[in-house]
Formats: sequence, C-alpha cells, structure tokens
Amino acid sequence: MAIHTRTVLVATALAAVSLGCRADPTIKPANQPPVADARVVKDGTPIDEHTDPMMPNALKFDYSGSPITFTLDGTKSYDTDGTITAYHWLSATLAPDGGARLPDGGKGPLRWVPAGAVADWPADVVAPKVDLDMGIWSFSLWVVDNDGAISTPDTIRITVGDVVDPVVKACADKVVPTEPEACRNCVCGQSAMCRTAVTMDVCDQTCWDLINCVASSCPDFVAMAAMNDFSCLVNNCSAFLAGATPANPAGACFRACPNDCMPMMPSAMPMPSAMPMPSAMPMP
Repeated sequence: MAIHTRTVLVATALAAVSLGCRADPTIKPANQPPVADARVVKDGTPIDEHTDPMMPNALKFDYSGSPITFTLDGTKSYDTDGTITAYHWLSATLAPDGGARLPDGGKGPLRWVPAGAVADWPADVVAPKVDLDMGIWSFSLWVVDNDGAISTPDTIRITVGDVVDPVVKACADKVVPTEPEACRNCVCGQSAMCRTAVTMDVCDQTCWDLINCVASSCPDFVAMAAMNDFSCLVNNCSAFLAGATPANPAGACFRACPNDCMPMMPSAMPMPSAMPMPSAMPMP
C-alpha cells in the first residue's frame, strides 16, 4: 500500500511540474479594450488624415452653397482579442452651454446638432452618412467590444468652406497685428503649443521682427544651428536679436506656414558673410 501511495504522489508531482511550464487554461487573460479609428468617405473615396502627414488639410472642402454628403467611417476600428459589437458617434462640435451623456458614462459639453436632425445625430452605426453645411465639424467615435469594454474616442474634424476655427481666431487676434492675417491664422492653427508661443504676451513685435528676418535672410536656420554657425544671423539680423529667447518655439510655428507667412522684412538685406558666432548664441 505504501509503495502504491508513493507512486501516486510521484506521478502527481511530475504532472504538477509539467503543468507549471504551461499557462493555466482556467485563467482568462485580461480583456484588452478595442481601438476606435474614425475616418471619412466622400464620393466613394476614403480619406485618412491620420496616416498621410503630407495632407494636413485632407478634410477641408470647398463650399458651393449646398450641404456636402459625407460618410463617417468606423470600419478600420478593431479589437485584438475579440469583436466590436457597437459603434457610438457623437457630434463633437461644441454648443454654447448645457451637457450631454457620453458613451463612456461621462458628461461632456452639449454637442451641436444641425436643425432638423435627430438628437442622437449621427447614427450609432459603423458608417453613418451626414450632410454638412458650411462650418467646422468634429465627430468622435467610441467602439465597444464583446466583453463590454469601451475604447478611448477618436476624433476627426471636417472643414466645409473658408471658415476659421473660433479657437484659432481668438489666438490670431492676439498675435502682433503687423503679421498678415493669413499668417496669424496659420501659425495659430498649427497646434496648441503654437497658440501659447506666438501671442503678443510671449512673442512681441521684436520677437516677430527676428523671426521675419531669419525667414528672409537665413532660411536654413536648422542647418545653421546644427553647425553652430550663426554668422548669417549676426550679419543680417543683429538689430532684432533682442527678440531671441531659447525657450520660445514661435519660429518653428512660423516656418510651418511658408505659403501664408511671407517675410515682412525689407528686400534690400545685406548678404551674409563669414563671421564666427559664439556658441552661446540664443536660438530664436
């Protein structure tokens, strides 16, 4: 009897050791939330501004006086360990006041819905159609998986017609008025970081004079900085160096808008000559 018991114990131990090298099939891995991917289809052609960095205005369309029909496309959303069972679209265009329950249970600002549209516009389907008049329209997509997990939202913005985002306009109104309106709108539309870097309280007229001078006379500023050779800056823009602050990234915002931010400096600028530049020269 003792030998039989010992044999059973040894067999059990060996089985335990062998199972210890494998995942326990009774323990279910933690569910991974799904991923929402919102895109746009117009006239049967998908437009994806997420994956095409060369098309920053991919979702900007001319307005001819009549609403434009778009399809909001959620088909690229996915779930790595299950299936998507529901799509929730929400107009993310803000209204002046109020609040609305969000798909994840939170409460957010009231969302603007066009006159005559149903309250839950756009429809909670994978690819709802929307007719958009002139304006800037934002839409957020949440998806839900078969375990009830909810994704973080993915938001897209569609611009119909020649309109300026109110946030961008508020920033542009605070940029030095000597800059062209198109330039002010462009730099303020680059990013939230740019909107904090280009207003008069951070980048005054002297700062913008320096930026314009660099753009006009020393456009290859990145190469200058890499070589630590700022002789062009000293020879051409020394009168504006009071506007140089190392922490101010306004110049980068400016350089992102070459078509709208034409240099405002006089055309009769002296050509640069070779001159050593101190390594401690502040960068605009």
